[in-house]
Amino acid sequence: MNKNMFAFLLLSGFSVISSLTTRDFTFGPTSMSWLNAQNYCRSNLLDLATLDSIEDVTFLTAFLPSSYRLWIGLKRVPQLSWGWSAGQNTLPVYSMLHGNDTLQNNLCGAMYYGYWESLSCSTPLNFVCQNDYSSSLQQDYVSTLIDNTQRVWVGLFADSWAWSDQGTSSFRYWMSGEMQSLSETSDCAVMDTSMGGRWTNQSCDTVLPFSCYQLT
Repeated sequence: MNKNMFAFLLLSGFSVISSLTTRDFTFGPTSMSWLNAQNYCRSNLLDLATLDSIEDVTFLTAFLPSSYRLWIGLKRVPQLSWGWSAGQNTLPVYSMLHGNDTLQNNLCGAMYYGYWESLSCSTPLNFVCQNDYSSSLQQDYVSTLIDNTQRVWVGLFADSWAWSDQGTSSFRYWMSGEMQSLSETSDCAVMDTSMGGRWTNQSCDTVLPFSCYQLT
């Protein structure tokens, strides 16, 4: 992106860029801490930017310099929640648990004999991919593709991060390996364009640029 155009967008504060989804993104007028950025977005638009697909990430990074970090609306919360890695809504009920597994002891989900169970994310297993992002992994269909006597990874995972607007998307785009190594003292998420728009965590008191959004 042209640097002069980016400077105009950043300084104008309310310059709106429309994505292909139902959101319009806006860059804040000055750098702020995460909490101050949240307050600004809620007072002037809707909230800090929620990114619930790779399309959102790609769209937003297209308007930023190639080496840039900014706040998004993701923050660590006390409780774990489970969802699909493609970003579908967090699952409210787990009806396919294996035995006494409560999906609380580990952070990644596998399928075994047609049921889900939680395992350490570093466990080496075969895995199943999908190319349909419109619905959650279909349990019965996947069972026909695999040997039920072997555990395989599916896209189910748990984390303790939530969107500022209370959205339920579980889409995450952490830097490689970050899911297991995120600092427990840095509770707010940053998007880094030098890493292709991937995310890392940062102390919420750090003063950084930010992006807000509003509904179209």
